[in-house]
Amino acid sequence: MKATLEKIEQQSLRIPIQPLATMAALASNAEILQFCLDRGAIFDQYLNLTAKQGAITPAMLDVLFRANWRNIQSSQEVMNQLIERAVRQDIHMLNWLLAHGACIRPEDVRKAVTGTAAVHVPTLAILVDEMGGIDHLKKSGVIQMAAQDGHNKLISYLLDAGIDVDEAIPPYKMDLRQAGPTTALYAAVKAKNVETVRLLLQRGAKVDLANENGPHGNETPLQAAEKIGDTEILELLRSNEHVAGGL
Repeated sequence: MKATLEKIEQQSLRIPIQPLATMAALASNAEILQFCLDRGAIFDQYLNLTAKQGAITPAMLDVLFRANWRNIQSSQEVMNQLIERAVRQDIHMLNWLLAHGACIRPEDVRKAVTGTAAVHVPTLAILVDEMGGIDHLKKSGVIQMAAQDGHNKLISYLLDAGIDVDEAIPPYKMDLRQAGPTTALYAAVKAKNVETVRLLLQRGAKVDLANENGPHGNETPLQAAEKIGDTEILELLRSNEHVAGGL
């Protein structure tokens, strides 16, 4: 949002407050949103929606809290819904929510991390600590999703936290066209993420661990790579084919 508060104040009589408030909320511009609320803007269906999208910074959350947006001052449910948004943001949003009474429910965290590839690792680390460990994210599909999308920092964190590099999940947690149970290595091979394949092999992923069911039958990551024909991935997998547990 390019408009400055000073310019808006100079033209305040000519600017429609409600549309401006909606634009400010969408842009997470707390200062201009507060300006509009002070001059009569209300939380109609459009401002409610954009406020939810823009509620990602402590400054915006402060404005919404003061205005008691969606009864946030007393609604634990609203706070917990924002936890799902926090996994994609830096730790400042999460710290604000915790300081204002949000409770960390494992089911919310699990839903959040499996619903987006844009997980912010330092934020997730705080959430895992609040939950008492990584157990609630085991068999959630998060490491397979990270492998499919090539998010190596997230993969490293999950493995360090205690996720099994060879854990497998049913295919419905991933792409329905894939065989299952699906491992992270299998997902990385199918997505042709060379550096992710390299990382998983370095962390001990098994090349010959076959899927048990699904349209591809008992297919291993190596067999999947042979079908795809990616020479670099094939070389990596074949060099680890006879090494127990990877490198």
